[in-house]
Amino acid sequence: MFLPFAFPQPPKTSMLISVDMDRVVKKSRSFAEAEAWERQQYRSMTPRKRMRAARQIKDRLFPGKQADVRACHTSQKAA
Repeated sequence: MFLPFAFPQPPKTSMLISVDMDRVVKKSRSFAEAEAWERQQYRSMTPRKRMRAARQIKDRLFPGKQADVRACHTSQKAA
């Protein structure tokens, strides 16, 4: 399978960030059932847990300091 892009590998150090979530496997009989179960899982998480999980995934895929993409909007002057 060819992918036109590559995900960076996490750094190979002894200090890895652990995701504060339990790994759960659910077998579904259809895509609709799987999607409904996944949505229910997200709804059961608090907003703080969802943000923390998203941050940990981002930090794992893109380690180190990243540029803030919102900065380009603050540097533009209103016409």
